[in-house]
Amino acid sequence: LVPFDLAAIPAHGLGLKPVMVDVEPDWSGRLSQENNTDLTPVIAVLGHINHGKTTLLDALCGTGVVKTEPGNITQSVHAVTADVSASLG
Repeated sequence: LVPFDLAAIPAHGLGLKPVMVDVEPDWSGRLSQENNTDLTPVIAVLGHINHGKTTLLDALCGTGVVKTEPGNITQSVHAVTADVSASLG
């Protein structure tokens, strides 16, 4: 990582005025018992090719995506919403 002051030197040389922005949001106080009921957890499934990621998601979601892909290898990125409580129940 390059410190902001060092990274800003070339920008200053070009007549620019760089501004440091904190890209990490302030999470303190944003979640409470009253306002977290509508939050949906996001899970990313990562792994090497042909190791069962789509098969796992098919089982959780009750879908058959893997059967429709050439060579049973997923050719695209998918996003799904699943009621896992029913699958795990």
